[in-house]
Amino acid sequence: MPRLYDQRGRLIDFATYVQLHLDNPGCEHVASERVGPYWVSTLWFGIDSGSVPAPRQPGSRRAPAVYRTMVERLENRAPDPGVFGLTPDTMRYASEADARAGHAQVVETLRDAIQSATAERPAVRA
Repeated sequence: MPRLYDQRGRLIDFATYVQLHLDNPGCEHVASERVGPYWVSTLWFGIDSGSVPAPRQPGSRRAPAVYRTMVERLENRAPDPGVFGLTPDTMRYASEADARAGHAQVVETLRDAIQSATAERPAVRA
């Protein structure tokens, strides 16, 4: 069984993990929004999906990545988010604060990419 963590990065057992969800439905939701042809959502999974540097903890080696931002294409013709450097490995976080900041960065990256694409192909007036 994978290692489980609460929202503060503390190791918990499966019963505690389930109880967190029962006590607070929707506790995994951090942020979500539509950006052009993409849906961006950031969630707390609580399941260690690898580790990320622990930047604010001198001497700490790594912290469990229990938050993740996902980008879903809502239109088939939209470019894969990977072309903007948005890959699953770059959108994992150890804390809610980092997850919120990461979510905002992903949204900004997508908005900039959409704006650049629109500027390169201006609308033709009829």
